[in-house]
Amino acid sequence: MSTRTVLNTNFLLARFSSRQRHIWKITQHGQSFSCDNFCSKREIYRNNCEIKNSSTSLNLKSWRQTRVSETGKRTLTNIRNCNENEAEAKTSLYEISDEAVSRTELMTRRLLDGSAETYCYTRQVFNNTLNDWAQIAKEANMSSWESKDDIPPTSYILQRANALFDLMEKHCREDDDAHDMRWRAVRPNIVSYNSMLKIMAACGDAEGAESLFLRMVNMKHVKANIVSLNTVLNAFVNKCRHYGRQNRQLDFASRAATTKSAITFAERAEGLFKRFLKHNEIHPNVRSYNTLISMWASIKSKDSIERSLNLQQYARDYIRFDVITLNTLLKVLSQNPRKGNGKKAESMIIWFEKQYDVVPNQKTLATLLNVWAKSPERNAAYKAEDILIRMEELSHQDGSNIEPNCIAYTSVIDAFANRAQRDANASTKAINILNKMLALSKGGLDPHNSPNTITFNVVIKALANSNSSSSGDKAKELLNKMVQFEDRNLLHMAPSTTTFNTVISAYFKSRDRNAGNKAREVLDLFEKLSLSGKVSSKPDVTTYSSTLYAYKFYDGKDSIDRAIDLLNGMESSERLNIRPDKQCYTNIINLCAKSSNPAKGVHAKAIFERMLRANIKADVISCTALMNACAFSKGNEKFRVNMFKEVKNIIEYMRCKSIVPNEITYLTMITACLNLCVNNDEKQTLIKEYFDACCESGFVTSKIIEKLPQDITRNILIEDVPCSWIRNVKRAPVYHTKKGNGRDL
Repeated sequence: MSTRTVLNTNFLLARFSSRQRHIWKITQHGQSFSCDNFCSKREIYRNNCEIKNSSTSLNLKSWRQTRVSETGKRTLTNIRNCNENEAEAKTSLYEISDEAVSRTELMTRRLLDGSAETYCYTRQVFNNTLNDWAQIAKEANMSSWESKDDIPPTSYILQRANALFDLMEKHCREDDDAHDMRWRAVRPNIVSYNSMLKIMAACGDAEGAESLFLRMVNMKHVKANIVSLNTVLNAFVNKCRHYGRQNRQLDFASRAATTKSAITFAERAEGLFKRFLKHNEIHPNVRSYNTLISMWASIKSKDSIERSLNLQQYARDYIRFDVITLNTLLKVLSQNPRKGNGKKAESMIIWFEKQYDVVPNQKTLATLLNVWAKSPERNAAYKAEDILIRMEELSHQDGSNIEPNCIAYTSVIDAFANRAQRDANASTKAINILNKMLALSKGGLDPHNSPNTITFNVVIKALANSNSSSSGDKAKELLNKMVQFEDRNLLHMAPSTTTFNTVISAYFKSRDRNAGNKAREVLDLFEKLSLSGKVSSKPDVTTYSSTLYAYKFYDGKDSIDRAIDLLNGMESSERLNIRPDKQCYTNIINLCAKSSNPAKGVHAKAIFERMLRANIKADVISCTALMNACAFSKGNEKFRVNMFKEVKNIIEYMRCKSIVPNEITYLTMITACLNLCVNNDEKQTLIKEYFDACCESGFVTSKIIEKLPQDITRNILIEDVPCSWIRNVKRAPVYHTKKGNGRDL
């Protein structure tokens, strides 16, 4: 059934039945509104509020019916569930909210000018509009849309809300008797201030929220309350979470600055909490404390656990904690895994149960399981399994609401996957838990206990980490089973791009002599299923780079030719329009260096030049790989001289491009001199030059010392090696002298 109604108003206030969620769209003025498969009990409300320039009256009752809150919430809810016309719906949300604020501003100006006759609901309209902006800001901040250009950004929302609030505060007077009703009608109350704090919190303006809150504390006509304090603390939490999202996209070196900024905001929030903890009028409650703990959990700093526990000791005499407090503290432990966290979590549960009669719930046990699953202790995986078994036993008791779900099972499997390199039984344990989940869910038909794609990916990860010779074939069997699940329309167990990539990594980690060909078969299967539409996922550049890396363990003489053939397909856009990246070229250069081809340096140089022609910048890894291929090339004296020239050209290229060598680079440079340089005097001079540069850079290792000729090392005493020579080595090895004493190099 299709209904089409032509709108002559600027926007539409639509309410649908809560039981019906269908595709719908709102278009601009003068166009149409359509709803397919519409519920029989549909209600369509049109905007009957019209502002005429010639009129001096304003129907505020009609105005209140055109609030954005219901329209905006309904719009946001339906946008998430629609598959088409999403851009139009997002654009309409922007126009609806923008127009509502514009009308509120226009109405207020007319009231203050005396051109409007009714003003008794003016402040309520203001508060409604601010509340609308708070809701839209929260949705915009949490939105998972790929592009946020079509909805109001948080900066725009904050700007418009500040303009509205400034308009209200501009007419605020301390003496009510000195002003008539028009001025008092727009005077902000506690609801207005709290709505503005909500907007600032959603937009991440922690400094503005704190400043406004401190102004409220000193006001006479408006007094801040506990809602105000909790909203300000929530603003600091959003700020810290913003830094946490930034850290995911940064490298390790750049995360220190953002983490430091997040800690600064957390300390400000903690100081605000402690300042009002003994306050008579604004006394923080358990929600305030839980908000602070969740903030430390989002930072993931090494001091988060200590700060949270110290804050608990500080506030225990003023606040009665609840089960949410316990779960939040356990989350802090799970977000910052270290030895001893599991025992801390267990003792914390016992203490809360004894002191506050807090009964652990489903989330408590699940979080405790997660703490043990992420712990680096040896028996952590088995401890997590014991908790899982205990949850299964409790689920069979009458009146118990504790039952392990898919996340709990997956966490235990992940714990065994992380231990698979050191425990031979870990991968078997992971497969057994997966089979138990399939049995409980009747082959995945029951969605409650059914494994999902992530569960299968973690099991394949456990197989890959086991480094077993048969791990690749077992991972391939699980992949085929997942493809069959998608054919049966069990999409929650369908393979993803990560699934295929992990299977390929299982092959090259197994070090099978035929790993290259088997990985290529997985890639060809992925491309075939993706092009035919049998699987919804598609290969990415990691899929191809992992396949190229697997050829390094291929025993055939044509491994380089097979890898170059795959690279040619990527460069010619024959492989699903995926272009090779730096990692793809570097993997082939490493493949050339590991091959038995005597002219490996020539092939590696050709790949390196192709990478530069593709406008991909070389780094220290790719340059060192090329240098390594040239250093071990074999041939007559003329060929070795040419290869050594290439090594010196690479060193000069690194100097021109400001590429800093590492310990492997210096070791490769010295090895190239020993293998390729035919002039002994030049060889000694260059080795001494490279070693001096290595000492100055702080990359000296024991392997470099062992590589040096005796006439250079005879004056070097291992015991007297300065710390400046090894200061930049990531993992300094221990060099053992004749006396048996070790020295870090």
